[in-house]
Amino acid sequence: MKESLVKLGEYIQERQAAHILSWSVAHDELCLIASRESSAKLAEFLRDDECCQFKILVDISGVDYPSRAQRFEVVYQLLSVRLNQRVRIKVNADEQT
Repeated sequence: MKESLVKLGEYIQERQAAHILSWSVAHDELCLIASRESSAKLAEFLRDDECCQFKILVDISGVDYPSRAQRFEVVYQLLSVRLNQRVRIKVNADEQT
């Protein structure tokens, strides 16, 4: 499973490099870090791309890290039924955004 997630991460990075700050595989899930400005375009790509098809938004959650300048982290969990895989998109924000 991890190998297929690494390949998927490399594929997404190759096609969406302008929208991904970083990515990793942890706990059998692919995690993409995106900027606020790029998160919608990245989500659209993940939904519409033939090799991804992450069409289900499973969950949106938030985490507060008070010691960080960008203290809030918004986490989107997406599911691809076709691939039987999940992907996580994380976006950081401050108190104003």
